Amino acid sequence: MIKSLQKLIFRNIFDKLFELSIGRDKEQKEKGVSTLFLIFEDFIICQITSGAMIMFIVANRVPVAAGWEETFEERFRQRAGQIDKQTGFVRMQILKPESSDSPYVVLTTWQDKSSFEAWVGSADFKLAHSNPMPKEAFDGEGKMEMHEVIIDAG
Repeated sequence: MIKSLQKLIFRNIFDKLFELSIGRDKEQKEKGVSTLFLIFEDFIICQITSGAMIMFIVANRVPVAAGWEETFEERFRQRAGQIDKQTGFVRMQILKPESSDSPYVVLTTWQDKSSFEAWVGSADFKLAHSNPMPKEAFDGEGKMEMHEVIIDAG
């Protein structure tokens, strides 16, 4: 009984993931993207997407003032996992500079530009930016750059 219930649950999960991947494949069909699910004994091991999927990266360069580094980093630690819930979100990386004259870089990777724009308009974005650090925490103005990935090796 339990084994058949497990199979039913995993089958439903697989069907939903397959449905989601088909929807994404329709959007990416012209770009040659395909999705494959690896399954072992009714368990989904992983999802592999191949092809020319467009990715969109936003680099936010933040010049954090000396003495404010830990406060800046802690803000991201406390919200870790929140942005993951956004549609089209792929990953976020916080890059700490090796030299004091370089800014922190906050990299977010999205499936496409519209996913990033949807996040910027979301309640989660407003919450994440509702209590900014004081001006003295920064050594000048930050800079935001947006890029479309054209080559992804590795």
